[in-house]
Amino acid sequence: MTTRRLPFLAGLLALMTLTAGVGRGGPPRMDTTTTPVLDGVRATADLDTSQHHANVGGSDGAGLCVYTSAWHACVWQDIPELYGFRDWMRLRPGGSYPEKFEKTLNQFCAEKGVTPPAYIQHTAGDVAFLELALKTGRMPCVTYAGYDGFYRDRYGRDLWIDHMVNLVHLDADRACIIDNNRPGKWVWMTRADFLTRWKARGGGWAVVFLAAPPAPYPVPPVKSFAALPGCEGCECGCSAGGPCRCGEDGPKMFGQCPGGRCPIRPAVVPAGPDEPFEWRTFPDAPDAQFLYQGGRLVGGAMPDGWHPANGRPGGLTWEPSGSPPIDPPTLPAGQVAGDLPTGVVSEKIQGEAPYRITKNGQTRVVSWLDVAVELSEGLTDDSKKFNLAVVGDKAFQARVKADLAQADPSLVARLHVKFYDPTADAWAVSQFKLAPGLRLRKPAVSRVGDDLGAVGFDGYDAQKLAELVQLILGPKPTPPAPPAPVDPANPKPAPTPAPGVPSFPGWLWLIVGGVLVLLFKKSPATPA
Repeated sequence: MTTRRLPFLAGLLALMTLTAGVGRGGPPRMDTTTTPVLDGVRATADLDTSQHHANVGGSDGAGLCVYTSAWHACVWQDIPELYGFRDWMRLRPGGSYPEKFEKTLNQFCAEKGVTPPAYIQHTAGDVAFLELALKTGRMPCVTYAGYDGFYRDRYGRDLWIDHMVNLVHLDADRACIIDNNRPGKWVWMTRADFLTRWKARGGGWAVVFLAAPPAPYPVPPVKSFAALPGCEGCECGCSAGGPCRCGEDGPKMFGQCPGGRCPIRPAVVPAGPDEPFEWRTFPDAPDAQFLYQGGRLVGGAMPDGWHPANGRPGGLTWEPSGSPPIDPPTLPAGQVAGDLPTGVVSEKIQGEAPYRITKNGQTRVVSWLDVAVELSEGLTDDSKKFNLAVVGDKAFQARVKADLAQADPSLVARLHVKFYDPTADAWAVSQFKLAPGLRLRKPAVSRVGDDLGAVGFDGYDAQKLAELVQLILGPKPTPPAPPAPVDPANPKPAPTPAPGVPSFPGWLWLIVGGVLVLLFKKSPATPA
């Protein structure tokens, strides 16, 4: 079996698992909380709900869930170069896949005049990759197939979807995601249920930025956040300064349709009375038929009767039931009249190489045989690094960056350094208990790292930075005691005897030796 087929087989197995779940009574139970804690377990990447963003559509209405998830990761890991990337995409067609994500990110950075941040894309569904990302404090963006009781069609049926969310926790038992279609919420599920939904559509696509993780907590964080006002009873979720994110007909979702794909639904325009009718069907919606007149969509037939395909336009009469005016033709096998890409274009993920690492805008595609090399050059276990948080304005940050460039490189290499603006990053400064200036913390264990030292904003200089960084070496060893003074009259003092060994004068050794000789001489001869 060739390794090329492994991603496809992994996706097929996940889909079979998901299908088996459907036959056993519908989607699994998902727990939704307004804080990052469930049953005493806290999400690893507990991004403050004030920083959760809602999914939107691109210029064609297709979802921008990939770019909204990337925004969450950039806020969490403090990558300001990509702030505005999602809104830039709103003027362009939505939907994404690995090659498109890379292309659009590079184009955005080129227009902005910044260096693209380093990141890895993985498309083979290797859970170890996600576990390593979370262990090191980062926030993966992952595909998610829904079917969780939240995504439903107009008949209340659960949907499979092509979608991307943020994975914020994964342990041996459970997982937690931030879903940009319901911001302000934390969605919990079993580990097995998450992995099934990650791999079910396209084999398991994940994007992880390689920027350092955020500063750790100095002490174990509180068990829960304060829920945002107005979010307690909101089914779909909300974020600071915004209303409950639900429409009149349910949650606002972009690019989420039955089967994960949407048939084209252009605006319904009344056709002329003499223009011909044409029925069109779509493989992804086998129970629906759409009626076109003169190439324009004018209606549709669903299992329970007539329905408008896109709202109820004025000037048209819709029959509540009965036969359509003409018999719908049968399309040739395999013909598709067209479809609208969803937030994730899953068919363009399958067949991708397992890893794509992008640094400085240059991408290297890595095969299965090079996975070990790829991980060593990209995402590594740097969880043992110390954490230096720098809080100040741009001028202060520039001073610290310049001084770090002159510091001991062997020590700087052992640091995760994060720069925070006290105004723009107020949520992080408050959440991680930072103060203006510099704060050094130990390597994080479960996102907690004890304080080692600090330098205030007002008293900062390069020497204090160097002294602060030296603290990662631990306390200085106690110097040895100075040697005893030597008497000039006796420059070579007698050596100190070894502990536990008695000291005898030389004349006593002579007497003992003589006695031993006499005893041997007086001993009787041994008989022959």
